Amino acid sequence: MPLTPGTRLGIYEIVAPLGAGGMGEVYRARDTRLGREVALKVLPADVAGDAERLARFEREARTVAGLNHPNIVVLYSVEDQDGIRFLTMELVEGQGLDRHVAPGGLPVARVLELGIALSDALAAAHQKGVVHRDLKPANVMLTREGRVKVLDFGLAKLAATDPALGATQAPTMPAPLSTEGEVMGTVPYMAPEQIRGEAVDARTDLFALGVVLYELSAGCRPFGGATPADVISAILRDVPPPLSKVRDHLPGDLERIVGRCLQKDASARFQTALEVGAELRRLMQTLETGTSSRRGRGAWVAVAGALALLAAGVWVVGMLRHGARVQWARGEAVPQIRALADSANVEGAWALALRVRSELPGDSLLAAVWPRISRIVNIRSDPPGARVLRRAFAVGDTAWRALGTTPLDSIRVPLGGWYARLEKDGFRPLEILVAGAPTELDFALVKRPGFPGGSIP
Repeated sequence: MPLTPGTRLGIYEIVAPLGAGGMGEVYRARDTRLGREVALKVLPADVAGDAERLARFEREARTVAGLNHPNIVVLYSVEDQDGIRFLTMELVEGQGLDRHVAPGGLPVARVLELGIALSDALAAAHQKGVVHRDLKPANVMLTREGRVKVLDFGLAKLAATDPALGATQAPTMPAPLSTEGEVMGTVPYMAPEQIRGEAVDARTDLFALGVVLYELSAGCRPFGGATPADVISAILRDVPPPLSKVRDHLPGDLERIVGRCLQKDASARFQTALEVGAELRRLMQTLETGTSSRRGRGAWVAVAGALALLAAGVWVVGMLRHGARVQWARGEAVPQIRALADSANVEGAWALALRVRSELPGDSLLAAVWPRISRIVNIRSDPPGARVLRRAFAVGDTAWRALGTTPLDSIRVPLGGWYARLEKDGFRPLEILVAGAPTELDFALVKRPGFPGGSIP
């Protein structure tokens, strides 16, 4: 029976329903002892009433509760109050990733950001022996600041465990494309071995990650069909259309990474989420620095540059200075950026990261921390050619920083809200509060004399 606002379960007071699914009903609740809001998930009766399944579920919950990663929703506790079994978890304010899948796909930079965060979350869980088994956009939340939070890590697996099956063989709960009597799970994201009821491991999650990356890049799933049986057949037998055939101008390396994740033989996929994350970071670094992916050309440019420095007689000095910059960036600045990010000082982390980028563009350690402190946006104005400045949302911060002149493509701004100011000769200055996590910003300027613009909600 659904719980109504005001209902008490021990120290928890129900505030409002959040949703329902195979894992049970989810509510916003208030922890009256600690004075914080949590997500409270009531377990289905068939789990709560089966001693063996409940014991297995609680063992797995203890493992999941040990996961500590910024991209994984924290599981606080497993509770029993008046015969009602429920979980309490971190309450994430935001929207499901499924709400952000766009026709034609997201900007490549945003796909890479999301893919890196998902890879990091999977890697953290896999290192603890936890396999998600139901990774999909609907199980991923984006906070208001644009951060990725993966839900239901390892829980959907045991909630639906058939007592006759081992923990690694049990399929997940039915989702919209599943019906009773079929292999359970969210069919479009299931790996072949999962569909066949075979043992699964971390590589099963990497197949699902490949499906998610394909969907984010192309705006459609790689395996389709009119019925669940058609989708299952496509996953087991068909090769999905290459991303380059579905969407123009995608990087070839992105197509390669996604294609390897979607290999039907698990041994042909990436073997760890760490590998996927490293590949995505390298691609992001290449795109951000504008370097060529052709190694031969890069080697020739490097040799030519070295010869030029030798001819000028400054090669040794240049190398010493470069070494000092590398030592400062990697030994001091990047650890400090991580510490600032851990303390939620994204403005300070972003400012320091800009300094590192100006000294060492394309540094791999810096590329790894960018998604923790910033997001990528595109800024347009009508007419173009407007100077764009930004100011932190923090009280007392009055300093404006120049971002460039419109149109601005794939620039990084700190996570969280900020003020934008656009200036152009002959037009009124426009100041706006940018809240939420928009990736596309379009501004209309008003000629003088006129009226100032408004704001982005």
